[in-house]
Amino acid sequence: MSSAPQSTVQVLYFAALQEAAGCTAEAVTIDAETTGRSLYQTLACRYDFPLACDQLRLAVNQKFADFDRPLQAGDEVAFIPPVAGG
Repeated sequence: MSSAPQSTVQVLYFAALQEAAGCTAEAVTIDAETTGRSLYQTLACRYDFPLACDQLRLAVNQKFADFDRPLQAGDEVAFIPPVAGG
């Protein structure tokens, strides 16, 4: 039995997520079933992110997207935390 095909997306990190991941961006291997939500959950476990999905915005290829959107090879994925300022 063969495994599901895999591909790569580029993930961008900002603010607290960047600090937790220790980098601004990385290439991440995904499979055909990966959504923004499942990718974030995997990365949150890996890096112990301090924020839940409902505290973030998801952008795919520089456009806001729903967390349940399936990801595709070559997508640029950004998890955007809330911005504080005055």
